[in-house]
Formats: sequence, structure tokens, C-alpha cells
Amino acid sequence: MKNYLKQIEYIKTLQKELVGNVSSNNKNKSAALEFKEGAYLFKIEGELNLDVNEYSFLFITDDLSLQIKAIAVNVETSVERKFVSHYTECKVFSFQNSNWNEYGLYRSFFYTSSKHLLFQVFGKASKIQLTVNHKPISIRQLDDYIVIENEAEIFYEDFSVISYNILVALGFVSGVFIQDAVFTFPRDNQDEMIVKYEKLRKGYKSIYHPFTANPFGYNHYLGKDTAEKIYQQNILKYLLPQQLSKLAQLSQENNEIQYALVLFNEANSSDTSLLIRNNCFFIVIEVLRKFFYKVFEAKLPKNYSNNKNMEKSKLVFECFMPVTDEDILLLQKRNDFMHGDIKDIEDAEMVIIMQRQLSFIYKIVFSYIGFDGHIIDHYAMRNNKIEQAFIKIDSVKN
Repeated sequence: MKNYLKQIEYIKTLQKELVGNVSSNNKNKSAALEFKEGAYLFKIEGELNLDVNEYSFLFITDDLSLQIKAIAVNVETSVERKFVSHYTECKVFSFQNSNWNEYGLYRSFFYTSSKHLLFQVFGKASKIQLTVNHKPISIRQLDDYIVIENEAEIFYEDFSVISYNILVALGFVSGVFIQDAVFTFPRDNQDEMIVKYEKLRKGYKSIYHPFTANPFGYNHYLGKDTAEKIYQQNILKYLLPQQLSKLAQLSQENNEIQYALVLFNEANSSDTSLLIRNNCFFIVIEVLRKFFYKVFEAKLPKNYSNNKNMEKSKLVFECFMPVTDEDILLLQKRNDFMHGDIKDIEDAEMVIIMQRQLSFIYKIVFSYIGFDGHIIDHYAMRNNKIEQAFIKIDSVKN
């Protein structure tokens, strides 16, 4: 634990302004690395060509040297003492120590504002053991970071891909899609602070989650007495590590599953409009149908291709889960959105469709990964249908 905390403190050190120089055209130029609003800016003395796609700098301070990759975005007139006249401002893609090793054991830190994320998913924040691509991987939460480690030596690029697919899967099961940036340390040389930083993409967060093990978190919908009753019944379960492993593996092995999960995670953001959600969620359902068609093709009738889209979806998903009358009503709305025929659909109906889409997609994925618990029926939960607020995933046809 000492090394984890030491590395977190080092990350905080790197997020302070670092002043040094770079060598350019046999001249030393003043430079500074700054962390602002969740991203790094690199300032270098003089004017750089803004049309160059990427620059690589060797940035040297009194304490460290970093290989920085960045793109020049702006030339400013200096009002700072460290620059003589003009400086170029660059957005940083990545930086790493010159003695960084591309093969070994790694520990990656991903920032999250959701301080109890792993506890809400697994019921604990300490070490969670996963297996992805036949590689033992652990994940835990410390302070403001999700920490991912490999337990057997692999190439960093492979570790990075596995980590991303774990975050994709974690985003789906939690409503918190972490992918903003990552600090990675080699674990086989923990006395020396060697680090690699990479700026990734914008993360997303949603108020909609697939499941909960704490009914009191939904008091405002269930009522205190109902929440207490559900709690005493002890029917709500956390996710098991092997279930997240299976989902991460699906994302790792199948581009279409990764596409569907990423699209879902981003469309499920609290900032996304209803119309975008409705359309994206129907695309997710369509991608899942085509994927599971390949998985269960042998179980499907020979005249499958002669059916309409709604019937195809019903036939495919019934191979491993029940499809209800409410699900069929939802699937019948698919063509309206896919063909843009939405002139008669009002906002209130879009909300209902979105809530049903969420629960249907959750039911598909959680059924397939073997979750033996309850998911939230977001339509029932939010429309005073308390007895139907949770869907039991137990009649799955494997």
C-alpha cells in the first residue's frame, strides 16, 4: 500500500508546474509543463509551426527528464519571466521517462470523482481479481483513482488494451465511463519514479445504473418502507468479478461488442439529449442482435432471415433470456427511430422509450454474462410501478 500512496503523491507532484528546458536546433529553450482543467499544456520558448501534426520534445528539469509528445495549438506573447518574448502553447498527448520499458508489470491510475465506484459494483473497494485474455489482472480503488495492475508480464500495449476494455465493461455496469487520462508506473522498479502519462478521451457519467445492492439509494422512488422490506429480503446482489471479466473479454475479442458498449456508455451520459439516446440505444440493440445471431445461429429456425426485424430480435434474444410483451412493444418502435419517422413522438414518450431501452439492453448483457440477481426496471421505478421495479435475471436459457 505504501508504494500506491507514494505514486499517487508523485502524480500530484507532476500536476504542479514543472519548469525546465528543451534542446531545439542545438539551442536550449525555456519550457514549462502545466496541468490545467484535467489536461497538460506544454509551453516552449519561440514560435513553432502550427501545421505540424505532432512534436516530440525532450523536456529536462533539475529533477527529471520526460519525452513529451504534443501538438502546437497557439503562439502567445510572453508576459512570463521564464520566456523572453514569444512562446508556443502545445496540447500534450503523452509523456514518459526516457528509461520507460515497454514490457513488464504495470500499475495504471485512472482518476474518478466517483469515490465509491467499486464498492457500489462489487461490495468492496479492495483488490478485485479479474482474468482478461488469459491474463490475471487486478483492479482496486484508492483515493480518487481506479488502479489496474497486471499480475504477469506483458507488453505495455497489450496491457493498455486490456485496461481499456475493463474500463468499457466497468462503465457499462456502473454508469461511470472512465477514459480521460492514465498515469502508469512499472511495478518491477518501484524505488525509482518512472512514469508514462497518456491523454485519452472524455469520460462520461450517468444517473442510470443497471443494478443496485442498496435499495435505500432509491428511497425517493420506492418509499422507505418498501426499501426496508427489499433490504430485509436480501435479494439484491453485487456483481461478481468473473462476470465483469466475461464482459471485458467480450469487448476485448469482439469489435462490435466494444462498439456497442462504448456507444451505450457515451449515449447514457447525463448530458446527452433524449433524441440521441433513443437513436443510439436502438443502434446498440441492433448491434447486439447481429452479434448474438452469430452466437446462437444453430438454435434459430431456418426461415429466420424471412422474418421482420422485430421478430428477428425476439428470436435471437429468446435464445438466452425471456422476451416480454413490454420488450416487444419497445422493439416495435425501432423502425420509427431508425427511419426518422418520429414526428408524432413527444418528449414524454421519448423518456419512456429511453427508460425501457436501458433496462432491455441491461437485461440482454447481464443475462449473457451470467448475472444471478436483479437489474433495475427504470420505467417501473420512475412510474410508480414499485412491484416491478426490479427484474430478476434467473430464467436465462444457457
